[in-house]
Amino acid sequence: MPSRITRILSLTTLAVFILGILGYALFQSRALIAGPELTIHPPVGHIASSSDRLVRINGHVNHVSFVTLNNREVEVGSDGDFHEKLLLPDGYTIIEMTAKDRFGRTITKTLELLH
Repeated sequence: MPSRITRILSLTTLAVFILGILGYALFQSRALIAGPELTIHPPVGHIASSSDRLVRINGHVNHVSFVTLNNREVEVGSDGDFHEKLLLPDGYTIIEMTAKDRFGRTITKTLELLH
């Protein structure tokens, strides 16, 4: 009888250990599953008006290999923040930002600016 209880306890301990490892692996791989993240300030989705020709575009990225602003690579800090200055032409301008992760997944956001 004691050997049966010992066997049940051993199997239970092994199952809990394996479930713990699987849970930890899933938790650590959430960034790989989610793909790239891109946040831009000013917010995307509305037309921003600027009286100044020189605008500053700030943002934050997670899980990316590189970021481009109108097909030009942007330098990203170790904390994931980026800061770019852009000289606007007169009138309506569309700015496209793209972030790409190491698996080739991309996310693109556009800013609409009016000068």
